[in-house]
Amino acid sequence: MPRPIRVGARYVPALDGIRALAVLAVLGYHLAVPGLGGGLLGVGVFFTLSGYLITQILVDSWEETGSFRLRRFWLARARRLLPALALVLVTVMSVTALADRPDLGKRWGETWSAALYVANWHTIAHGQSYFARFAGPGPLDHLWSLSVEEQFYVVWPLVLVVAMRLLRRGRRPVSRFTALLAVASFCLLAMLATPGLDDTRAYEGTDTRAGGILVGALLALAWPRLERTRWPRLTSFGLQVGALSGLGAIAWLVAETDEYSRTIYTYGLPLLSLATAALVAGAAWPRSAVGWVLGLAPLRWVGERSYGIYLWQLPVVSSVPVATVAAHRWAWGAGLTAFTLLLAELSWRWVEDPIRRLGFVGALRRPRVVEPEEAEPRRRWHTAVPVRVVALASVGVLALASARLAERGSSGNDDPEALLSAQSFSSTTTVTAPARPRPGHAAPPGHQAGNHQAGNHQAGNRAGNPPDKHRPTRHQTPAGPRTSCRSDAHIGESTSLGLVSPAYLPDPRTRLPEQLERVGVRTVRTDILGARSIVERWHDQPNAQDAVEAIRTSGYHGCWTIAMGTNDAANQAVGGVYSYAQRIDLLMHRIGDQPVLWLTVKSLQSSGPYADANMLRFDDALRAACQRYPNLRIYDWRSEVRSSWFISDGIHFTSAGYAERARRIADALARAFPAHGGPSPGCLVTSGLG
Repeated sequence: MPRPIRVGARYVPALDGIRALAVLAVLGYHLAVPGLGGGLLGVGVFFTLSGYLITQILVDSWEETGSFRLRRFWLARARRLLPALALVLVTVMSVTALADRPDLGKRWGETWSAALYVANWHTIAHGQSYFARFAGPGPLDHLWSLSVEEQFYVVWPLVLVVAMRLLRRGRRPVSRFTALLAVASFCLLAMLATPGLDDTRAYEGTDTRAGGILVGALLALAWPRLERTRWPRLTSFGLQVGALSGLGAIAWLVAETDEYSRTIYTYGLPLLSLATAALVAGAAWPRSAVGWVLGLAPLRWVGERSYGIYLWQLPVVSSVPVATVAAHRWAWGAGLTAFTLLLAELSWRWVEDPIRRLGFVGALRRPRVVEPEEAEPRRRWHTAVPVRVVALASVGVLALASARLAERGSSGNDDPEALLSAQSFSSTTTVTAPARPRPGHAAPPGHQAGNHQAGNHQAGNRAGNPPDKHRPTRHQTPAGPRTSCRSDAHIGESTSLGLVSPAYLPDPRTRLPEQLERVGVRTVRTDILGARSIVERWHDQPNAQDAVEAIRTSGYHGCWTIAMGTNDAANQAVGGVYSYAQRIDLLMHRIGDQPVLWLTVKSLQSSGPYADANMLRFDDALRAACQRYPNLRIYDWRSEVRSSWFISDGIHFTSAGYAERARRIADALARAFPAHGGPSPGCLVTSGLG
């Protein structure tokens, strides 16, 4: 932690070195640096270190004065944390107002929850995901961890007051109580984590993450016993070995895990907490060799500014598209890191350090003298803090807004956040092909054209059940392939959303319903839901089995187009309990003997759950299913889709990509189940468009 401002307070430079390693791991994780897939665990290092430092301050105060001096404690925390946070929040809101106005409402909710230190529960309550799979991180997504720590700062002193009084004011019984709480927290973490589903609740919950903080608190409570050892040299040697082992364990976890690893919730975070405690103990021990290395000036410089670096890194990184950074990873990574460090340095010099030394009121005016109780006298500030705050905020706003505007200008609407991404679209579709709007009356996004509503596609009731009546589409007879299917039910997830969206396909003739009409389909029914899979249910929303069952129970009999597999492949990769073959069987059994056209899947991602290697495994299982289901035909979308049709996330498609996808699905249906001659003899079909 930064050098204390009170004379006589102990300063351990090595702890700033640990902070430096933790924040650099987090920054590397957000920049997708190879080998730092588990860099998000740097937050866990912060938790354990904070638990140690805060508990040490509180217990030392209790033993010296018989009081925790809570007013003084909380005021010191407010001076240290609030100014830089407020600066970042104001900057991000200003950037959003200038360059991301559609996200202003969302960003406001994130801002007030961060300001009140409840960002983690706001994310959980609103069904959002820290592990946003497609759109990349948001500028305030990382503030959940500050909320967990601040909640600890408020609650833990009160718990200690009660524990100290009820447990005979001694450290040993309080240590046992703390250890019991830590074990309970880690057990809850493992219980709430669910294979194959998003684990934001387990990852961000204060109750589930308290274990790591409490391990640090336990070290602080046990520290005097270490200092009173009868064998100082042996203890010192053991702590050095433990510190090196802890550092090695942390490095191994960061290198070998990622955000989707199941081991994070079983042994990963408990091991990380114990390893961090061992590292802190060895580094804080007097005349420690490990402590000397960690206390070197470069690490100490980064550690002092680690809070600002952590605050600024995600607003900076998220201002540039993930694909842009990935294309020139080292150049962009170096540039974004340098800009983050610059903002953190200015924040430290102009805002954080003056306020923590002089207080909120004192920092608002130019100080004439250095306060005598300072442990490290500094030169006078020649400019009042408010002027510097405005200057720093202006630098941040101009730079980040320019980056966001440049991104918007280059990407248009081909952005996973711009339309119905798996994390934001959560309603069910049951539609028929829309009538073309009259000239001069094109339906804008978000308004109905016929009974097709963009963004929230609903015709019929809200549960996704089909309407009582389905009007047939206008039948055309152009030249080209024709299908025997007079009705088609399309079941899909987020990779199908653009097929029926005016935001992506403004011309109704390019959308899936009219493309199917072109090949002879008269009634089109779609049930498309972002984040859908065959088995798992995203926030209890209908999965693909539910969608098929709803259509079947309405009396439907006809052809089916299934565009599922992307999320199922990813869910299986992170611990899903159903195999690829079982997932396919679950849908095919519900459809029965009706004709089915199932699309293969592909992504451009090379790592993580959505890596194309996982998509290939699903496609292989799909081909194997041909032997079990004679009514199944597979459209090999993988062989036809072009890299240029993908947007930056490597999973969803551009407007041109969705237009091609709709056209090719229709032609593939006609080739799989042609109007004359029976189904295609082979299971694998193409669109014939090359």
